[in-house]
Amino acid sequence: MRPATEHALLEVSALSVTLGSKTSATTILKEVSFTLERGRTLGIVGESGCGKSMTALALMGLLPEEATMSGRLVFDGMDLTTLSTRQWQTVRGPRIAMIFQEPMTALNPVMTVGRQLAEMLLVHEGASSARARSHAIELLERVGIADPHSRVDAYPHQLSGGMRQRVMIAMALACKPDLLIADEPTTALDVSIEAQILDLLLELQQQEGMALLLISHNLAVISEMADDMLVMYAGEVVERGPLQQVLSQPRHPYTQGLMASIPSMKHARKVLPTIAGTVPNLKSRPRGCAFAPRCEQAQERCRTETIALRAVDAQHCVACVLA
Repeated sequence: MRPATEHALLEVSALSVTLGSKTSATTILKEVSFTLERGRTLGIVGESGCGKSMTALALMGLLPEEATMSGRLVFDGMDLTTLSTRQWQTVRGPRIAMIFQEPMTALNPVMTVGRQLAEMLLVHEGASSARARSHAIELLERVGIADPHSRVDAYPHQLSGGMRQRVMIAMALACKPDLLIADEPTTALDVSIEAQILDLLLELQQQEGMALLLISHNLAVISEMADDMLVMYAGEVVERGPLQQVLSQPRHPYTQGLMASIPSMKHARKVLPTIAGTVPNLKSRPRGCAFAPRCEQAQERCRTETIALRAVDAQHCVACVLA
């Protein structure tokens, strides 16, 4: 991954998030750092509970009220951590938009999809009601929804999962953001619809020149979409770098384990390798490397020493003593 530069659209430095009171705080994110340039795609992977979605919520200014955040989030030269509620309204939507993980819960069930799309334009662009409706129809057509003139008056429950996801994409793109965050955008969709959604995201990204932050637990999706890759475990970054370099030379045992568990047509196996154990409870985070209890290569110092990210070459960083 490229180092932070004056040309980077997004620079995240030492982002940490804790939940709870000072006496019983739980660290959800720990010293997360990365950069993202205009027009590029960063893929974030990891098991459920690794902090991927919490990272996205921090970038959107949507952390829970009880959360405490530290670090720097610099977007196009602007420090997001200093924004007021009013200032966030000029950033969230017009500049940074997000496709949430489950469209059925993200969409308002008692409002038509057209009204929800129009609301974005009414609030952020001051469009008239007639213009907002017209633009909503144009957006539905753009994301590949058939018969948009009638679908604009449909309620979410009247649409298929794939259509609802397309509506979410249309809402996110309504104000032409510079950065689009897609949190598991193909969860619960069948394979054919998944491919259509991913192709749509790529096409729209190329047309608009926006940066894309793609969150997924699916390495196959990341390998098709991303330029750079970031692997998270227990709220920390354990490996990051250019996609092809990380995929061809994974240096962290966790990344190696994730890749080994991917089915392959070339190397058929009766039983796929698995990573023993589960992500640790963050309330009782283990000392040293959080992955050590599950790592077959762990040494004694892995269980006691703090393991920081270090460069193994110019752009590839790994948090492992064996790298």
